[in-house]
Amino acid sequence: NEWSQTVLDAALPTPPNVTFEVERSLDITHGPIYAVTVFDLDDDGQRQQFLQFTVHHLVVDWVSWRILLDDLQTLMETDKKNLPSKTTSFKAWSEALTLQAPKWDATAWSAFMGDDVPAPIKTATSMLKHCAYVAPAVTDRLDAANAVYGTTIQDLALAALTGAWGELFQPDDDLGQDVGHHRQLHLMMEGHGRDTSWNPLLDVSSTVGWFTCEYPVVFDTHASSTGLADLVRHVKQTLRSVPDYGLSYSALKYLVPFDEASPSATSSLSAIKTHRRHNLYFSYAGRFQEMAGDASLFEPVTALDIPQLEEVDVVSGDLLLDHQDHALVLRMTVPSWLLNQDQVELWGSLWSKWMGWLVEHCLDPATIGGRTLSDVPLLQSTSIVRDVEAEVLSTLHLRPVDIVDMYPVTPLQSGLLSALVRDPAEYILQYVFDIAGDFTFAQLEACGRKLVQATPVL
Repeated sequence: NEWSQTVLDAALPTPPNVTFEVERSLDITHGPIYAVTVFDLDDDGQRQQFLQFTVHHLVVDWVSWRILLDDLQTLMETDKKNLPSKTTSFKAWSEALTLQAPKWDATAWSAFMGDDVPAPIKTATSMLKHCAYVAPAVTDRLDAANAVYGTTIQDLALAALTGAWGELFQPDDDLGQDVGHHRQLHLMMEGHGRDTSWNPLLDVSSTVGWFTCEYPVVFDTHASSTGLADLVRHVKQTLRSVPDYGLSYSALKYLVPFDEASPSATSSLSAIKTHRRHNLYFSYAGRFQEMAGDASLFEPVTALDIPQLEEVDVVSGDLLLDHQDHALVLRMTVPSWLLNQDQVELWGSLWSKWMGWLVEHCLDPATIGGRTLSDVPLLQSTSIVRDVEAEVLSTLHLRPVDIVDMYPVTPLQSGLLSALVRDPAEYILQYVFDIAGDFTFAQLEACGRKLVQATPVL
């Protein structure tokens, strides 16, 4: 609850130097862990104000920044009465997570933990950097493209990354790499970690803290060889199948002692605890909508990337996806022992190309789209989903995108349908009603539509 304020002479240090010093001053052990700097500058008679928030990463995640900016704007425009209600504290959430961790199923992670290429033991390593871009003309159509397969921007970006990885290491590859090992793309994924379905008493929707979780995934590049539709479905289904929204991987890895695991789960827990992180870390920052639009008091500016004194890289490289103006940007940082500079740049170029292909495919009138088992889990298998979609398309002329949900028939329904096939008059009931008062078929139609909208099974 202490407050300190320092006013610097504008003629002394330059803003970049002040920014550097403030960021380097953070100390998670002794403090401070956050600082706010206001720059009030005069640029040839034009006043400019900049606000620099500096908060240690162990205190905030991306969602926290959105919460802080939204709350700050609310306070500046109104008063604290309009702030959202207090939600579960990070401390209470952490304690609940520790109690929950032993209850999660360690065996569910076996399909997601790949054996990625190990780093050389004694090799000087440099980090290779490259930025790949998806043009605004393509980026602006991503939302429309997502409707066809029920995907997200992250789904399509990862599908393009997987397809590009497979093309980078084609069988006729002449780069001297072990092509066979690169049939799979291993990534460490980042999740927001705020799902509380495991404890409905928790609500961290407006809580500031570092809830971010990481978890491994493996994408098969072979899916891209059978068509873009299969590639999109494969990536989407893989991501939707991640256990417990990714939260349980690190919880099991770090919070569950072996003596708390059941005998049947010991080997699976051991596999998680000894699993070596995949080499590349993928993160999608999303759209920072709090700074978009005329209603926002803040406008983002390019910031300095200043490593903290205590920062430690836990993975070899990063693939950071975000939005810049109207373009989608993939910022690549890859260790030189994994790829050379030409390969990094080619991978980025191929990713941009695959993004264009995927958007064109999704928006092609000939593309019927489709759902994955994650959308209709009651159908129990991917093959059943495909069969039902094909049948509905051929008989009812409905594309998969027009289907809200699918339900398997119950035994009773199966018997009724079999009887109807033998005799269409079976189980057909007709009722005739006399309706008193004013009545129009338009009213009946409107009521019918509302009934269907309010009743999912209809």
